[in-house]
Amino acid sequence: MHNRLLWLLSLLLAGPLLAHAQEVPSTYQVEYDSLWQRAARVRAFVGASIAQSRTSFVALGGTSRRTISLARSRSLADGLEANAFRLVKEEITKHKTHGADVTKINYYATSGQLLLAELYQQHQLVRLQLTQYAQQNGRVRHKPYRMAEWVRGDYLRLTLYSVGITNPPRNYYFNFLRLPE
Repeated sequence: MHNRLLWLLSLLLAGPLLAHAQEVPSTYQVEYDSLWQRAARVRAFVGASIAQSRTSFVALGGTSRRTISLARSRSLADGLEANAFRLVKEEITKHKTHGADVTKINYYATSGQLLLAELYQQHQLVRLQLTQYAQQNGRVRHKPYRMAEWVRGDYLRLTLYSVGITNPPRNYYFNFLRLPE
């Protein structure tokens, strides 16, 4: 009788904990959602700042198209005149002769730093790399402090760079574990 009462009490106490554990998203899911939200913000920011675009074609072993998008430079501290343009988006599409299509899209800040890199094969996203830069005294530092990279197969790598020169970056690897059906 005493054992049954303890068993029933433990079941009643463990039930809400198990239900809560199933509702808490995994670390992978949190980082994955955060990466996609930040990537969407970068795309929107760059898309809103585009002032003009140029396209060029090359046909060697297939067709290659390069489109660059430019935005007006916002700061005069770069040593540029007020109406200078800076590269903010670069899209390179290669149509190979054997039928493969490869597209690389790079998004840059107006300061010239790479923010987001995407790689598509056959119009399917296979790699997404987002780099974040710290600000110090209102100026963006040139060394990144955080980089997240997603690759096809639901693998995610998070790299955190430390402030010191001698400190190595820390890498964290995540993958989405699918439960057997």
